[in-house]
Amino acid sequence: MSSALGRALSVGARGFPAAGAGRRVGEVAARGRGLKTNPHVEEWMGKREISEKTFTFTPKVSLGLLMAIVVFPVVVYGNIKAGMETKDAKEGRKREYF
Repeated sequence: MSSALGRALSVGARGFPAAGAGRRVGEVAARGRGLKTNPHVEEWMGKREISEKTFTFTPKVSLGLLMAIVVFPVVVYGNIKAGMETKDAKEGRKREYF
């Protein structure tokens, strides 16, 4: 295989060299461009890419999900409904609310 063909095959779709085994995406993008990668950001990116494998259900996570899925929407709905009732009472309108 010619060296030009080999180089063409190792270049990705965006023009970055293909990542080798054990190499991170940021290192590949920064190589040869004079960029310095931040190891903490690279570590965070690596953990973020495999979060579905490292996620564990804990009581703290369950409480957060309950707050986000049930409590927050109920509080927002209650505040909106109370505001509509107050406004309608001032204007003398009567209507059915859900």
